[in-house]
Amino acid sequence: MFALGLLVLAICYLTGANLFLAAFGAGISVATFGPSFTESFREFGELVTELLKLGALLLFGAVIAPTFFTALPGAQYAFIALAVFAVRPLAVWLSLFRAGLPPQESLLAGWFGPKGFASVVYGLLIYQGGLTHMGHLIGLAVAASIVVYSSTDIIVGSWFKKRYSDANPAVAGP
Repeated sequence: MFALGLLVLAICYLTGANLFLAAFGAGISVATFGPSFTESFREFGELVTELLKLGALLLFGAVIAPTFFTALPGAQYAFIALAVFAVRPLAVWLSLFRAGLPPQESLLAGWFGPKGFASVVYGLLIYQGGLTHMGHLIGLAVAASIVVYSSTDIIVGSWFKKRYSDANPAVAGP
């Protein structure tokens, strides 16, 4: 699997193809035609993914550090709060509106839903492209999101599990 990934990377560099699309296409192809390959690569792939995410966060923090603690106008802090607490939960709720989920489950999906790790990558690109103020706002929003959602995941998850097990005793589990 690792050799296949390197082969796709080399072909993309030689042909100028889009790396993201090629990796996505190769991943889907391998998962479809060789499920055993997928299982054998899962543990290593998860480890590499987490290491790369950690590296990207470290790089983002190092790039954004010089301006991270500079003061902003109140309206920009309000923008960050809206981005963290309202936009994502609202977007997820709207996307699940017709799914027939109970409101608590939609709220839970909005709270723990897609974290948007791409915002770190795009924040780096924006910051390095010269839009340092926008990079600063993105950095603060990412940091706030990490603190808020990581510090509440156990509390909210326990609340939801208790509420769900009280409503469905047969599914309570250990």
